[in-house]
Amino acid sequence: MFFHALVKEGRHPNTRHLIEKFGITGRTALRDLDFMRDDLKLPLEYDHVRRGFKYTRPVGQFPQLPISESELFAMLVASKVVAQYQGTPFAQPLAEALQKLTGLLDVSRELSLSHMQEAISFRPIGQEIADLEVFGLLSKALHARRQVTLRYRKGGDGSFQKRSLCPLHIACILNRWYLFAFDLVRNAQRTFAMDRIRSVRLTSRKIPAGITFDPAAQLHNSFGPTQGHDDHQVVIDFDAWAADLIGDRKWTPTQVIKRRPGGGIRMSMRLNSLVDVERWLLGYGRNATVVQPPQLARRLRQQALDIAAKYAAV
Repeated sequence: MFFHALVKEGRHPNTRHLIEKFGITGRTALRDLDFMRDDLKLPLEYDHVRRGFKYTRPVGQFPQLPISESELFAMLVASKVVAQYQGTPFAQPLAEALQKLTGLLDVSRELSLSHMQEAISFRPIGQEIADLEVFGLLSKALHARRQVTLRYRKGGDGSFQKRSLCPLHIACILNRWYLFAFDLVRNAQRTFAMDRIRSVRLTSRKIPAGITFDPAAQLHNSFGPTQGHDDHQVVIDFDAWAADLIGDRKWTPTQVIKRRPGGGIRMSMRLNSLVDVERWLLGYGRNATVVQPPQLARRLRQQALDIAAKYAAV
């Protein structure tokens, strides 16, 4: 659309305009122009005198993009997923980008998308509404690789502590937003729930080049946001009822699921911490049985005893 507008205005843009605007390579810019000419059938031609591109005949609106049924469905899913980002700085840009894409569809496709909106919905449970100011400042710090100071409320405690951090990564895990950062006082990487962060202040100090975070590698053996330093081989048997809920869903990159007689499944995975998987298993109650490690089975047994004691008088 950007290049199309320049050509229509008779400004004779060339690949340099695309390279400077979008930070792409010359080869990519040429492919984009080939797409405009060959796929969208725009009368685009290079003017050697003006050293830029022009249209050889009048062109009105930018051509509407052809789209398949599967691509239309993908756009519908994307429009619903935007709801997951409500309460973050990403919500408005995502919604605006999706609206622009929808505007490129032909009228019949727009109507199809409108009708399909009523057929599919997402119902995120326990969706977090984050503090936009906190989100914005931390996103800025990540982009500029600047250190921050902030106040953080400890879990289960109403008191706030001052932290000096190097922000490294923001992730949404199980409908909750987390900041992964290097704690300069504790000299270690820590995980912070975004809804417990207050009073973020960007400093002028840069994050040292050696402090990095690779989410694919560092969250590979995690079941949730908690990262440990152990190596647990976790094996759990689920009965047929729970197996239907577990299904073939991807819970963690290391999982292996095998079917068992009677409709149950056995799930194996390697985890660096038992904290998050313990909380998860509590939701399945008697429908899940820990095969190993023994310490996870003991922790769940103690949880069950504590719960039974709470309701002993019922």
